[in-house]
Amino acid sequence: MANRRYSWLLGTGAIAFLTLFSQAPKAVADLPPTENYFGQPPQLLEVYTTNTTEDRPADYRFRFEIPATAEQPIAQMIFTQVEGFGYPRFSESRTSAVVNLGERAVSPLPLVDVDDDRGDKTMVLTFDPPIEPGQRITVVLRARHNPDAGTYLYDITALPPGVSGPGQRLGLGRLQFYERRFTNRWVLPARFSAD
Repeated sequence: MANRRYSWLLGTGAIAFLTLFSQAPKAVADLPPTENYFGQPPQLLEVYTTNTTEDRPADYRFRFEIPATAEQPIAQMIFTQVEGFGYPRFSESRTSAVVNLGERAVSPLPLVDVDDDRGDKTMVLTFDPPIEPGQRITVVLRARHNPDAGTYLYDITALPPGVSGPGQRLGLGRLQFYERRFTNRWVLPARFSAD
């Protein structure tokens, strides 16, 4: 009898696990195709946060490589949250972008506009002058408060100068946040390579 109960619980747990994870990528599969504006597109290299605890301030860092062979510079980058229950409270004034020069040296990129559209769960960054090909850059979105615990996916697109619309997809960035009771001050920043 005990073995039957254990088997039933194990089977139920496996079904719940498979259901949860088979549904997780649904939002990603539903993403519309995007235009190819850059020839060889910029590439998302790494995504990480400086704090993985819910309801705490953190930087969300997205590293990109813009190939020297890209056909156009980047005038806008759009970060759209496509999965996750909450939406962070971003600080538009503390959002930034830098060119990585190597050996921890960076040079700031001129952001002329940062627009946080909470209704669409989208952050739009506008650069002037645009970011030229052949560079590695890091974009830092500053969250005043992390969202609820869970997995969050960001669809990242870019536009060249003079073009409007959905942009060309650069990749999907994944961030994971945990409940306060499961984290402590010794938790290291979570780093993920691009999905």
